[in-house]
Amino acid sequence: MAQFIQYIVQLLYDLIPLICRPFLDNMAIRGPDIDYNNEEISNLPKVKRYMAKYIKNLNNVLYNLKLANTAINACKLKWYKRQTDIIGYICGTLSRAPINKKIIKIRE
Repeated sequence: MAQFIQYIVQLLYDLIPLICRPFLDNMAIRGPDIDYNNEEISNLPKVKRYMAKYIKNLNNVLYNLKLANTAINACKLKWYKRQTDIIGYICGTLSRAPINKKIIKIRE
């Protein structure tokens, strides 16, 4: 596991932590912190500005992985999640909070 992290950190050094954050055998690819009031891009109808920025970040990460001939497990891919569970915490765009089920177990 440590070798994976070392490899990914070397491979994506210029993108960490602003664009992506590797964690164990997973990686979060960041989008913008705001949604720009759902503003659309003028030359691409129905494409939201925040999605275009996320896709740009995703492209940067995938391009670097492709250059290194890295394999990706397609079954594990989850695109554009506003929040995710990471070791007992819900991590989102602007916050991190304990999962309620974990709090209830601790209080019992």
